[in-house]
Amino acid sequence: MTYKQKISIVTFIISILFSVQYTYSQNSWALNQFNEAILLHKKAMKLHNLYNEKSTKYRLSCNCLDESATINSLYKKARKKYKEAYQKESFQNRPNESLLENCKINIKAVTINFDRRIKMYTDIYDSCERSKKMSVNAFSKIRSSAEEQYNLGRRYYYGEGTVKDHKKAFYLFKNSAERGYAGAQYMLGTCYHRGDGILKNQKKAFYWFKKSAEQGYKGAPFILGVSYFYGLGTSIDKKETKKWIKLAVENNSSGAEKFWNDKELWKY
Repeated sequence: MTYKQKISIVTFIISILFSVQYTYSQNSWALNQFNEAILLHKKAMKLHNLYNEKSTKYRLSCNCLDESATINSLYKKARKKYKEAYQKESFQNRPNESLLENCKINIKAVTINFDRRIKMYTDIYDSCERSKKMSVNAFSKIRSSAEEQYNLGRRYYYGEGTVKDHKKAFYLFKNSAERGYAGAQYMLGTCYHRGDGILKNQKKAFYWFKKSAEQGYKGAPFILGVSYFYGLGTSIDKKETKKWIKLAVENNSSGAEKFWNDKELWKY
């Protein structure tokens, strides 16, 4: 067991001890969310530890990828509930400072563990590309999952836990986007727009930005509105610009409100 793993386990145990006092305090929505998150976190940690005890050969198998996807899902749900508990409690007139502090500790701990799970997919992906001896089924499993391809693509695109590789990122975003994953559609549009891992193509960038926006991906309406305003990959259409920038403002997208005011889009 690595030092980081020991630290995350210790922090988790400490947070469990602190949480005991909350069961006797007033019953609040934030407290319920925190307690539910603890249960999810605890279950994920238990499966995580069992996973670490298994052989390297098994950990590269297709069956273990299914198991690891379950662990990932538990970590994600736990982190979401911790964040919801923190946000709700922070808006109280007299917030429970201990609850807030423990939410912050556990959000950090669960994020570290979740990131470690995602890195495992990156390692398997790289290993399968380098050697035919690795499990073909495991490689296929990753390729068939739109969400995992998107997560891997982000790793390669931003160089998170691995070497930055825009070509691999583009390939993964494309596969995921074609399976209908909105986040991947947005990132694929970004690759075409900037020429990251592929030649620039504003028409294709616009196509994927629109696909993403129509699915409700919050980051897409702003860039789609800008595309309509300047005619990037499409014809100039100020009414469509107004429609999408207005939605971007409602989504609190960075720069959207300034663009709305600077271009006086309320006129259209």
